[in-house]
This record gives sequence, C-alpha cells and structure tokens, in this order.
Amino acid sequence: MPPPAARQILPTAKSAAEIRADYDLAVRQRSFFSARTTQARYLRRLRDMCDAFSQGNVSQADAETALRAELDDLGYDPETGGFPGDEGIPPAKPGELRDLSSHCRLDLILRTQQQLSANLARKAAAAADPLGAFEHPAWRLIRMGAPLKPRDWHVRWQAAYAACGGEGAHPAEMVALKSSPIWAALGEYGEDSTGSDCPPFAYNSTMDWLDVERDEAVRLGLVEADEVPAVDFDGSLGESEIASALDNLSPEDLAALQQELAQWL
Repeated sequence: MPPPAARQILPTAKSAAEIRADYDLAVRQRSFFSARTTQARYLRRLRDMCDAFSQGNVSQADAETALRAELDDLGYDPETGGFPGDEGIPPAKPGELRDLSSHCRLDLILRTQQQLSANLARKAAAAADPLGAFEHPAWRLIRMGAPLKPRDWHVRWQAAYAACGGEGAHPAEMVALKSSPIWAALGEYGEDSTGSDCPPFAYNSTMDWLDVERDEAVRLGLVEADEVPAVDFDGSLGESEIASALDNLSPEDLAALQQELAQWL
C-alpha cells in the first residue's frame, strides 16, 4: 500500500462496512478515504495532516485544530448529516465516532495513519536491504500496548493462515516471512479491518511487528539455512492500477467523484 501522501483521494458517502463490501482491495489500497466523507477538499487536507503528523512535522493537537477549521469552512454539521448537499448520510451526535470533527474520530485516523506509515517504511527498507532480509527474514506479530478490550489475535491468525494456505507462515506462533501473504490476509479479516498488509491490521489495534532473527525462522521451518526470501514492495502508484481501481467504481460513484474533484482541480 502506498503511503498516505501518495494515495488518490476517494470521496464517498458509504459507511466503513459498505466500503469493504463495495470496493475491492485494489481500490482501498490505492485510495485515501474516510467513511461518510464526501468532500475531496477535506480529504486532501486530512491526507496532508496525516502525512505531516506521521513525519513529526505537526502535533496531534495542531493537526486536529487545522482539520476542524477545514470542516467549519466547508459547512460541516454532524447533526444535519454532514456537508451541505450531502444526501443519505445519517446524522451523528457531536463528539461520537461518526462525527468527522470529534476528537475520537480524528485521534483514531491520525494514530492509524502514523502506525501505517511507520510500518510501510519498515517494509520498504526490508525490500531494499537483502542483507537485512537475510539476517531477519520474518516478523512476529506481538501486542505492544494494553487495550481495554483485547481481541483474540490467535483466532485471527488461524483464519488468515487458512486464507493464504499457510504460505511462509507458522501455524501456531504468530510468525511469518516478511514476504508471506498472511499479512494481507490479516488486514482483510473482520469488520474492523484496515485492509492493510502491515500493522495496524485492525482499527484501534496495539499489535505490531518485531523482527525475527534467521536462527528462529530456520527453527520454525519458515526458511532454509542459506535462503534469502525476497520482500516485494512497490510504493508507487502505477497508472494501470489507478485505471483498474476506477474501472471498479460504479457509474454513480465515478460521476460523483468527477463532479467533486472538478470543483478543486
């Protein structure tokens, strides 16, 4: 998945569940969107603030202030269903997660994108360093925090393991080669999934990666003693992939996207 700043803006009135159901993985991985967010101008601002926050160029408080100012300027009102002209978006109680201006919503987005950017950078570094990939060919999925409601990631691991046929992954320990498709399968599991092939695989998740040394990967049967598994990473946004993503949009969604973008481009 490309970093936030590289992804194409995708305004949508759909809920998170509808986005997962209606947009295929290629669209979601190559787009920057937020549930019930129809304004391209705000999404660009949100994408830029996520990028700046992830790089340490702006504090979370300042990012949230800037985003609320943008929402105010666009006439956003959660209690009337969103932006002026929006249709079919249910009203949101101010301060709740569905309110685009709420702290809980902005905090979730900024933290998720920060973690995603950091792990995308790790994946890119692994792909560019064959020696490092030889010394640490795998990642272990491990909890790095103390969530209020811990999810059973061993159950998720088993489901993802079955979905990818166990390729490059251990069936019991949550360890897999950096090239294993199990990471993408984890990002597709459950209604809280992010659609990402690197952490966070689910929203509000404290699970993250630890490098696994070669000796352990060999012991677990994931790699041969002299094998150097490749780590593929393409951070670019190819024209063919963009075209494919747009081809998968319904005529109504594509027309709405073009109409919205025409106001700002």
